[in-house]
Amino acid sequence: MKIFYVTNLRLPNERGVSFGVVTMCKALSQAGNEVELIAPNQDQPSTMKGETIWHYHQIDPKTFTLTKLSFWDISVPHLHNLALNWSFGLKVIIYLLKKKAEVVHLFNDTREILFLLKLISWFYHPFVIFELHILPIGRYEKIIEDLAIKRVDLLLVTTNRFAKYYQDHNFEKGKILVFPNGIDLSEFDYGTSKKKLRSELNLPQDAFIVGYAGRFVTMGMEKGIPELIIAGKSLKARFPNIQLVCVGGPEEYVARYKQLDEGAIFIGNVPRKTLYKYMRAFDVCAMPFPWTEHFAYNMSPLKMFEYMASKNPIIATKLPSFGEILADHKNALLSKPGSWKSIAWNIEELIRDKRLCNKLSGAAFTEVTQKYTWEKRADSEVARIIL
Repeated sequence: MKIFYVTNLRLPNERGVSFGVVTMCKALSQAGNEVELIAPNQDQPSTMKGETIWHYHQIDPKTFTLTKLSFWDISVPHLHNLALNWSFGLKVIIYLLKKKAEVVHLFNDTREILFLLKLISWFYHPFVIFELHILPIGRYEKIIEDLAIKRVDLLLVTTNRFAKYYQDHNFEKGKILVFPNGIDLSEFDYGTSKKKLRSELNLPQDAFIVGYAGRFVTMGMEKGIPELIIAGKSLKARFPNIQLVCVGGPEEYVARYKQLDEGAIFIGNVPRKTLYKYMRAFDVCAMPFPWTEHFAYNMSPLKMFEYMASKNPIIATKLPSFGEILADHKNALLSKPGSWKSIAWNIEELIRDKRLCNKLSGAAFTEVTQKYTWEKRADSEVARIIL
């Protein structure tokens, strides 16, 4: 079966969501399908000039096909995305018709393409999968989606809250699948000891490392790193070997973070496999996101599943989005959002209780291997298409 996977993301992209797209295409390919990823031919920022998805995401170019289509590029900020979505959408429709595509997977912010498929459904009717990681924002997105959503044959959502939203809006329950994000376990180095990894990454051998891995901000929103820094610093008088390590960038935030704790280590953007090495080298993986509507309800972060695969205990904030996967004192410790004292309390609990560390990390690893790999996600999607 050939699957045309369509996204309007700039590829490659520093955000974890683009890694999710590329990895899902890889998983669908490994499940025995021919996959063609279609994306807009956007210019890269200076920091990523010349990068390819194959090199940046460390994937074999033979895994699937990449096609980039042109679009009408308008530099006016408020019109750029609108022009991109519609002009790219028209190019995609023409391309799909030319290729006689029978299975089309639309990723996230591609409502305009779904609308165009609805318009021409009287003569062109492929099997349409619509994968959503965020609910429609504003009146425009809601109108476009409401007009086109019935064209969807299979709706993939990342949280149970999203599933309920569409059920409440009269979308057929049997066509909805809740698919949280996942992990490719083959990307992790489980054979190298923590000591060797720390030596390779130039991290202190004897420290108790509380680590954060991933972008420091999302859509301009802080992800709790200041609270994490303050929490770690507050414990140093009693536990002088605590070391905070944050990996991922952007680096323009580091100077401000350093004012909170000069001893904290900050490392910029690194390749995905290197990021996983850092996760494995940590003692604790932290996810201290604050309470915002986006973080609380509109995400299924890749970081959560990567942390579960790291075989380290996780400290996260008590958010509904995390609560669908993580349970306090079962596979993670959950802190009060925005509270550095709550984070510090949980760090101290892990420092003092090695058995708890092993319990939490073991439970999280077992769960991620049994439920949340990209391979299982791909197999489930393909099975539903065939049925």
